[in-house]
Amino acid sequence: MISQNSITLQGNLARDAQPLTSSGKARTRLVVAVNYGFGDRQKVDYIDVTVFGTTAENAAQYLRKGAEVLIEGHLSQNVYDPGNGEGKVYNLEVIGDRVQFGRKPSEQAEAPAEPVAAGVGEDDIPF
Repeated sequence: MISQNSITLQGNLARDAQPLTSSGKARTRLVVAVNYGFGDRQKVDYIDVTVFGTTAENAAQYLRKGAEVLIEGHLSQNVYDPGNGEGKVYNLEVIGDRVQFGRKPSEQAEAPAEPVAAGVGEDDIPF
């Protein structure tokens, strides 16, 4: 039987990275805003991601709201009984194994809308 548990998310942080304490191991929570659809049907999902170790330390230090990120990871299911008599609660969580930092919000504002070719003037464009 073949099985695979992997997820890739690309988007922007919805808030600053949140360092958490967990029995001495570095852990950071990220909320990634991922856009999908187009036109008037465009939507946004806000996805919670948890990262650990050195990745967590770097994320907490450098990632701020609006930063572009590419996250590779896997899903982890947590099951617990809240003790209210309604049975078990199942929760899926994204565990980030690898985080690539993209442009910071300040760099996004400064970036040109379109690349400019060197040596090409307005008169060289045929339309």
